[in-house]
Amino acid sequence: MNSRTWTLPAVAAGDYYLIGVADQYNWVPESDENNNTLAVPITLAIPDLVATSVAFTGQPGPGAQLTLSLVVTNIGSGFASNGWYDAWVLSTDTTLAGAVGSYITGYQPSVPVNGSYTNTTTGNLPVVAAGSYYLIGVAGYNNGVDESTYTNNTVAVPITLGAPDLAV
Repeated sequence: MNSRTWTLPAVAAGDYYLIGVADQYNWVPESDENNNTLAVPITLAIPDLVATSVAFTGQPGPGAQLTLSLVVTNIGSGFASNGWYDAWVLSTDTTLAGAVGSYITGYQPSVPVNGSYTNTTTGNLPVVAAGSYYLIGVAGYNNGVDESTYTNNTVAVPITLGAPDLAV
């Protein structure tokens, strides 16, 4: 018996065949070369992380330290494993294109099908002008999980950064 461990290619979820081949190059003379393959049907499942809510605690201000949380659910057909980072970012609009400053990240090791988790971390907001922004939570930051879609990986909430009031 010959066995190997290998990673399947990143393809869409669905039905496929796993084909085993003996003597691929016909190096061994045989009476029948037509029985050297075996095809087994397999179904590939793939996760789909959905960012469902993002929240913060603390007094938001430029450079302020906040406790950030992100709730994520795996609505896909496959188990998400091997670990990835979720992220939080401040943005001028509800998209990552408007991001200002650096990302704050938190590690997540896995989530089963239909499972959810809350990723919580503490981080400092970027030092930007006081005003109205959005806090965006990003599930599977940098597409760290092979998913069926990435269009549902962000969720945004408005956040107003207050200016310090100094008095003499």
